[in-house]
Amino acid sequence: MAHFTYENFFNTPEIKRIISPTRIFIGGNARDLLFDFLPADIKNCVVLVIDRFFEKNIFVEKIKKDYRKHYEIIVGEEPDSNFIKRQLKLITEKISCIIAIGGGSTIDTAKALKAHRLYGEFMGIGYGEYRNLPEIERNEIKLIALPTTAGSGSEVSRYYLVINSDTKEKTANRSWSLCPTYAFIDPYFLSDIKPRQLILNAFDAFVHSWETFICATERSPMNDILAMDSIGRIVGSLGKFVKTKVIDEEILKNLQYGATLGGLALSNVRTGLLHDAGESLSSQISISHPETMVIFFNESLILYGKAIKERLEILSQTMERYYENNGFDRVENIMIFWDKLFEEFSIKEDIGNRLKDIFIDRNLISEKIMKDSVLVNKESPIILTRDIVDKFIVKSLDF
Repeated sequence: MAHFTYENFFNTPEIKRIISPTRIFIGGNARDLLFDFLPADIKNCVVLVIDRFFEKNIFVEKIKKDYRKHYEIIVGEEPDSNFIKRQLKLITEKISCIIAIGGGSTIDTAKALKAHRLYGEFMGIGYGEYRNLPEIERNEIKLIALPTTAGSGSEVSRYYLVINSDTKEKTANRSWSLCPTYAFIDPYFLSDIKPRQLILNAFDAFVHSWETFICATERSPMNDILAMDSIGRIVGSLGKFVKTKVIDEEILKNLQYGATLGGLALSNVRTGLLHDAGESLSSQISISHPETMVIFFNESLILYGKAIKERLEILSQTMERYYENNGFDRVENIMIFWDKLFEEFSIKEDIGNRLKDIFIDRNLISEKIMKDSVLVNKESPIILTRDIVDKFIVKSLDF
């Protein structure tokens, strides 16, 4: 009998659970709390994992000055296995702390580094031969996240993605031991964000909460609260932005809050059809994670429309607190809401232009989805057959 670990215990109709190891601080100037939790006389080396856009940031420079004994890793794109291996060769000393300042790719890189120090490996963690890993004291190496986007929720989740350099496929990994020890979520880092990127980040966070909310059996009342509040804050904030065309601090804080709640929800319930399809597509063409889900989103709503009617009625009641133009009890209104944003900022047009004249192997996407037996047979709101999946992909890629 395999050794039981709570890494592999998901919700069932009988037993629900929710886990959130990260200590979370959200609000203006939350970043400054970093120095209260990490004294300047830290014993061993600090690894700074920094998004390239923040390499010369004043706050980042202060960290470098305070922790002179540090390694510095600059992340410019989604991490692949060769990139992680190169960084690991450079870090020769014992690590006390990893500080990640950036979006999902930056924080995922930090998680991969910590995974290697804890388990001797960073690919396949939580799956296959690495499925039943022992629990390891999380604070042996502190992992601190300061997200500079409001999308991935990686600052609180147990998941991280690394691209397999050989196959170009995105590999999901998971471990509660890899949840950041602290997350300092501060609108300061989003002050220069462009509307297009803000919307894509928000959509990424929305999908995390959306897929955990509509799943068939793993959902729980506790997770529903996280997901619905996340969706409400995201949609309400974007609705306010559409009206005013101003990105103020309140909007940024609510989008960050929504992304963080989405990350918590995601850690307790698996992702669904949009993630499977999107991850497979991104291994074939150069396109960002949220953009892949834009491609498949509308058709997924149409596919699941009747099966999630009751879920939408519950969601709509909650959203009345956040969004005056509600109507999220119908998939058509959800599609309209996002399509207007995508069209206004030419997101769909841009994606469509990049898809032109590019061969996409639809079979690879179908196979990726059908291999996810938990999704197709259990967690999808409807049972997914190969015929249903094939038609879904054809319609989605007719973009």
